[in-house]
Amino acid sequence: MRDVTAGVLRWNGAGAAGGWHQVEPPPAPQECPVAIVIDGMSQAVLMATPHDLRDFALGFALTEGLIAAPADVQGFEEAEAEAGGFPAREARLWLRPGLAARLAERRRSMVGPVGCGLCGIDSIEAALPPVVPVASGWTMPPG
Repeated sequence: MRDVTAGVLRWNGAGAAGGWHQVEPPPAPQECPVAIVIDGMSQAVLMATPHDLRDFALGFALTEGLIAAPADVQGFEEAEAEAGGFPAREARLWLRPGLAARLAERRRSMVGPVGCGLCGIDSIEAALPPVVPVASGWTMPPG
């Protein structure tokens, strides 16, 4: 039996030259806050990997009932954002005329605690408030 704790092993095929070989592990995925902005109105901020944001935003809009089909979207823009000194992204969708009423009817509203603390927050600024430095010399008593 091979020692698989030493790293990542990959099978490269059968035969005389085939077998297991060690490879570098893939990098860990990085997440950041992503704001979904539709027709200039922030809908939600979610933690996500900042890749394929157009597909991510379209999927969000479809599952939330904000659009009926991808053809309802006339434009897309991806933008960098920053709040509280942390990087973030915005996925901006522009809908075809006539869908503003549906957008207003389906606006997200989620109250209550969630795992990541972001769901229900509707702007990058609210998700990442400025970091307040702790006064020097401050300690927490053991009790």
